[in-house]
Amino acid sequence: MRLDTENWKEYHLGDLFDKMYKAEAHVKGDYEFYDTLEGNTIRFISRTESNNGCDCYLADKGLTGIEEGNAIAIGDTTATCSYQAEKFVCGDHIVICRAKWMNLYTALFLLTLLKQEKYKYSYGRAFKMQLIAETRIKLPAQKDGAPDWNYMEKYIKSLNYKPLTTSNRGGVKITYTWC
Repeated sequence: MRLDTENWKEYHLGDLFDKMYKAEAHVKGDYEFYDTLEGNTIRFISRTESNNGCDCYLADKGLTGIEEGNAIAIGDTTATCSYQAEKFVCGDHIVICRAKWMNLYTALFLLTLLKQEKYKYSYGRAFKMQLIAETRIKLPAQKDGAPDWNYMEKYIKSLNYKPLTTSNRGGVKITYTWC
């Protein structure tokens, strides 16, 4: 499938999301944590660029602020972005973005464009919620001017890829696929 940018339209990110809010912040050191997925653990998403934002796994012993999956998490001081398909908790300075149109494929399409915006933001100019909402990006548009989420999903599905395989520090080999 060819990516044709001729009929793309500019949108404010804030207009694309149904909800944008700061996640409840957790401090990793206050909890029992693991480098690999253990029995009753949940992903701890921080502002790290590696491992899709997953810093570690916290023992789920009465954790509060558990976020449902199907969300984009943005580190507001680092402009790091990730898609979270499953339940998770967050470190400090994480903005959660949610929308009815969002699924793995539309989120991956959007994340590719968001990551191109990162160079504009650093600790001196944080990617705070207002700047996230005001950021303009170009997306495929339907004839009525609405974003063409169906096209974006089809495009991402058309890309050839192999499941991600990694050996975490614990020496356990994990193959992770989004579907």
